[in-house]
Amino acid sequence: MFDVLVFIASVGPVVAKENLLEAIYTISKNIGECNYKFYIVVDDLDNLVSYEFKSGKVHKQVPITKRFVREIFENKVLSKVVKKNSLLEVVHTRGPWYKDFNYFVEKYKDDTKYFLVTHDDVVLNTDNFYNRAVKEIEGYEDEIGWIVCTNDRSWDISDGPRSDTTTSGFHTDREDRFRFECHNFELGQKLTDDNKHLLDLPKRTVKCHGPLDFNLVSSKALQLIGPAADFGPYTMLLNEDWALESLKNNLINIWIPDIFITHPNKRHKRDTDFDLRFEKHSHDKFHEKWGFYPHEGYTSSVIKILQNEYKETNIPWSSYRKTYEWDYLKDE
Repeated sequence: MFDVLVFIASVGPVVAKENLLEAIYTISKNIGECNYKFYIVVDDLDNLVSYEFKSGKVHKQVPITKRFVREIFENKVLSKVVKKNSLLEVVHTRGPWYKDFNYFVEKYKDDTKYFLVTHDDVVLNTDNFYNRAVKEIEGYEDEIGWIVCTNDRSWDISDGPRSDTTTSGFHTDREDRFRFECHNFELGQKLTDDNKHLLDLPKRTVKCHGPLDFNLVSSKALQLIGPAADFGPYTMLLNEDWALESLKNNLINIWIPDIFITHPNKRHKRDTDFDLRFEKHSHDKFHEKWGFYPHEGYTSSVIKILQNEYKETNIPWSSYRKTYEWDYLKDE
């Protein structure tokens, strides 16, 4: 039985070998003492296509190959950190992300305690991640859905820091520019050494709406939450759907504030000219499932309906508080 299996898909026109290498390296370095393995999904060289994005720009894909992934795990220079036997599988994509992920979970759901679902351009910055996370939920294991960590990627942007750790949910200040730990800032007020005290991180683990970029979940909880939904070719709105499914099943999603990640990687920037051809399709599919449109559709009238329709679940939890009115998992 594995403690945790790490799922990373490095597929499509905006991948970068440097990002995947650093993701694997920093996770290996900081995951802590546990029985873990990586499951990596890459492109199939026989089925590569060019991508025409919304701007009309055509991208020729520079693929991540199985060979490149294996070379990371066999590299003697990296071997003190990246263990050769920590690669479970490297496989070709089966199509959209949700198909790759659902196949993986179905195959290994009985062989691991936890899944770590993350991107190929994430950097894990805090050591002993897995054991610290497990310690945080001690006594609450059967109640926990998604576990997220603090993403510091957008604290240094020019018009003021932005919180990128968890989805905004139905919080009363969900439309504010400055939310969660950044709520003390004003537009144009950039984070500096002199005003770091304005960052208002929770003192310990708190409840949150749902997952975003770096998500730990138990196999038991994921089987309650259900498979990744088919909202189109990409992962659009999957985090929001997963948040709602977890809360609907009366699980608690949590944020561990003193474990830090950076996503996306600042050192090796991706091309951000994303293909948004399927955005409307994804939103329509989400609406078909839940009866409302995500994010911009969270009007006061929708919130009231949700508060009534899902009152026996944890879905309305965030609608009664501001993002920074912390609801701690445990008492001090």
